[in-house]
Amino acid sequence: MEARQLRYFVTTAETLSFSEAGRRHYLSQSALSQQIKALENEIGSPLFIRTTHNVVLTESGKHLLKYARVALQALDECAARMNDIKGLHCGELKIGLTASQEPFIRETGIEFLKAYKGVKTSVCYSTIDNLMQKLRAHELDMVFSVMPSGNMDGIDYEYLLEYKLSAIMRTCHPLANRSKLSFSDIREQRLVLPEGDVKERNGLERFIGIDTGKLDVAVTINDVNAILNLLQETDMISILTAQSIISRPFLKAIEIEELSEPIKSYVFFASDTYRKLAAEQMLQMFKETAIPKAKMLLSLS
Repeated sequence: MEARQLRYFVTTAETLSFSEAGRRHYLSQSALSQQIKALENEIGSPLFIRTTHNVVLTESGKHLLKYARVALQALDECAARMNDIKGLHCGELKIGLTASQEPFIRETGIEFLKAYKGVKTSVCYSTIDNLMQKLRAHELDMVFSVMPSGNMDGIDYEYLLEYKLSAIMRTCHPLANRSKLSFSDIREQRLVLPEGDVKERNGLERFIGIDTGKLDVAVTINDVNAILNLLQETDMISILTAQSIISRPFLKAIEIEELSEPIKSYVFFASDTYRKLAAEQMLQMFKETAIPKAKMLLSLS
C-alpha cells in the first residue's frame, strides 16, 4: 500500500469524482482509476461503487478513509519535521487568504520568498468558510482572515491587526474629490465587490443592511487585482482596504462614514497538527512588517 495511492483514494473519496481527483493530482482519469484498482486488489475489497451517474464509498471504503487520513497526516507531519531540521532550505508552506487580506500579506510574502528560496510556497484565495474547511482537512498550513461566523472547533487563532474599509475608485471619478462618503453617496453608484469575502464581513453586512435593495452591485470578482484593474478603466466603485491600492496611483481610497468601526484580522491554524517552522517564520515576519504599518495607517485614518 503506497502513500500516493492513499492520497489518490482520499481525494476521490472526498470529491466522489474520479475525473476531479485525477485533475487535482495531474493524472488522467484512467491512470487514477488504475491506481485505485491496484489498491482495491491489495486490500481485497472494492472501495467505490461506480454507476453511470455517481460514485459512492463502500463500507470498506468508509473504514479505509478514516485510517488513510490519519496515516497521511502522520506522513506529512514527519516530512514537515524533517524539513524543519534542515533549516527552511526545503519543504512547503500552504497559505490561505481571503481577498481582503492580500494587501497586508503581500510585502511579507515577498520578503519570505526572498529569504527562504528553498521553501515551495502556495497561496489559496477563497471564501472564509472554504478556507476553514481546507485548514481542518490539512490542505492548508495557515489562514489569514477575519473571524468566521461558524463553528471554530479544531481551529486555533491569534489576533493580528485592525483595519478599515474604504470606497475605492479612480482619481478622476466624480466622487474622488470628497474627503468622506456616506451610504447615500454611493448607493446609486455601480459597485464591484469581492465575491464571498468582503460582503460576508460584519462591517459590510451592517452597511448593506441599511438598504440592500438600493445597492447596485454590478459585478462580483474573487480576485482583488482584477477588481482594481476594472476600477482603473471604469467609473465603478469597490469597497476594500485602503492598503489595497498601494502602487496604484490612479486609484483613490475614501473613508465611508458607516464603516468607521475597525475590522479585526486573525491568523488560523488547525489545532491537531504540527505547526511548521515555515509557518511560524511567516507569522513572525508578518508581525514585524505588516502590523506596524497597518497600525500607522489606522491611526492616520
